[in-house]
Amino acid sequence: MTAFPDVKAVVRTEKDVRFVVACDGIWDCVTNDECATKINKSLKKIKDQEGKDLSSPLAMLFDEILAANALAPAGTDNMTAVIVKLPSLNK
Repeated sequence: MTAFPDVKAVVRTEKDVRFVVACDGIWDCVTNDECATKINKSLKKIKDQEGKDLSSPLAMLFDEILAANALAPAGTDNMTAVIVKLPSLNK
């Protein structure tokens, strides 16, 4: 079986500050919009913490979507993701 990733070309704006790259196990559990909402919500929670570690929002996402047991209908596939922080356009 071959994967068919979602690929979309867009013109970047100042509002585009990060994106998530993830395997299909993530997208089996959340949509693009749901993922963005959850990541942004988690980032707001840790906003005042030192270092602003981008792995914490992913850990929070995984905690929400990982299956409680192997018989669950979703959340049992491989789950790998990274948040890519984009450089500012105002340089």
